[in-house]
Amino acid sequence: MMSTRLAQLTTVAALAVTGAVIGTQFVSGAGESSESIFVSITPCRLVDTRPGDINVGPRDTKIGPDETATFTAWGTGDADSPCDIPATATAIATNTVAIAPTARSFMTLYPGDVDNPGTANLNYTAGQAPTPNAANVPLSPTGTFNVFNAFGDVHVVIDINGYYQPATSDAPAGDPGPKGDPGQPGATGAQGPPGDAPDPNRMPLDDILEGRWDRDPGRFRTYDVTGLQSEAVWSDGTDLLIGFNGGIERLAIDTGATLAAGSASPAQGRARDITVFGDDVYVTAFDPSSPFSSPGSIQRFDLATLAPIGAPIAAPTGAEYAAVANGRLYVGGSVDSFVTVVDLATGQQVDANPSTPGVVDDIGLAAPTRGIAAVGTDVFVAINSAADQMVEIDADLDVQTLTGIAEDFHHLASDGTLLYGWDIDDQVMRTMDPTTGLEVGSAFAIGASVDVGPIEYDGRWLYVGNPTEAEIIIVDPTTRSKVGAIPDISPRSMHFDGASLWSAGYVVARHLPL
Repeated sequence: MMSTRLAQLTTVAALAVTGAVIGTQFVSGAGESSESIFVSITPCRLVDTRPGDINVGPRDTKIGPDETATFTAWGTGDADSPCDIPATATAIATNTVAIAPTARSFMTLYPGDVDNPGTANLNYTAGQAPTPNAANVPLSPTGTFNVFNAFGDVHVVIDINGYYQPATSDAPAGDPGPKGDPGQPGATGAQGPPGDAPDPNRMPLDDILEGRWDRDPGRFRTYDVTGLQSEAVWSDGTDLLIGFNGGIERLAIDTGATLAAGSASPAQGRARDITVFGDDVYVTAFDPSSPFSSPGSIQRFDLATLAPIGAPIAAPTGAEYAAVANGRLYVGGSVDSFVTVVDLATGQQVDANPSTPGVVDDIGLAAPTRGIAAVGTDVFVAINSAADQMVEIDADLDVQTLTGIAEDFHHLASDGTLLYGWDIDDQVMRTMDPTTGLEVGSAFAIGASVDVGPIEYDGRWLYVGNPTEAEIIIVDPTTRSKVGAIPDISPRSMHFDGASLWSAGYVVARHLPL
């Protein structure tokens, strides 16, 4: 009966060398038959009877003549074996080696709870070189097995490469099988109803692909405010505010009609810049009767009612240049050589020199302002022709001169990374990298005898006001070239609201579609 069981195990082991899980019937040490599976493991040494550092297991002497040695397979064996055979194992797959035999003999491996079956698993002769042989050994119900040596003395080494356990035990899952063939595609569904016919394009396809919104005949709109001489404009696509010689007004964005509760008067009368922050409007203005001698002002208003909030803050004479960074409004003037800074959250002037007690200081410059723009947390100010400088104001209100840029710029703009300025002396546009303080690429012309007004960026194009020629020049900043022009009576101020470009002069015009 035992010989039959060992033969069956040997067959299973031969099939299992690929690592697959294979089922078989074999007789356990208790004499019961059950379905088993083979689990392959990384080979490990369970027994080595040789003495010294190489010894593994409970024994470090040879097995003598007609002697039976008993070993434990479960866990890590009897001592320091690296094997870890689970207690569910009913048999082990071994590679057994006889070492240094002193006589012609044979070795038998069998369960630790049964009699010696009298068969040989391994044959050897005296002095024979170590020769391995595969043997599948059933275990006793306590996980033990016997090794019998017939004649002479011999050392034994036993390595494990797998074990058997009942199919109902918690064996590790095998590798997933191959994916099955896909099923047949389903039938084609019924065709849906036809969609609505598209609206005809108002613009040629080339203009659409180039983003030339200014050429959309269905979206261009002007509001005649000739009598107001508008010089500032702001919109968010819903509200439309214009600044003029006398105050600011809120207009209906579709008709241009003045709305109720829609006008207010800045302290100095002539609005030159409109900045909206949350629910507040800040209007930078100067006195039109004496623009070169009277200080300008910065007045805060309620956006909903345009009612003034608090007293105006004194600004530089000729106040007309403004930029926003760090939640602050920076205002420069064309006459005075300083920049006034206002905290937009509180409406209070920011002290540029807190070390002077009792005095709120402005940021002093070497000359009046000719342009201002923000890049990140820094504000860049162009100084007029008396100095030909560009200065940088950081978030701490410290000022440094960019020595690599010395041109007479009139108006600045930013795309969030680079600065763009009009060099009025050389009649060219220049591009500057604020991180290095150096010019980028070559300067480029955008028209002859251009008297540049404001510069605005919409995410793709630069729009350069040219009041002398009653136009707005369109510039591609990536190719540094002029790509077109929009007729405009007198673009003194421009604002991009995220969808439309607004300009203010003798008329207020929307040049891009909503």
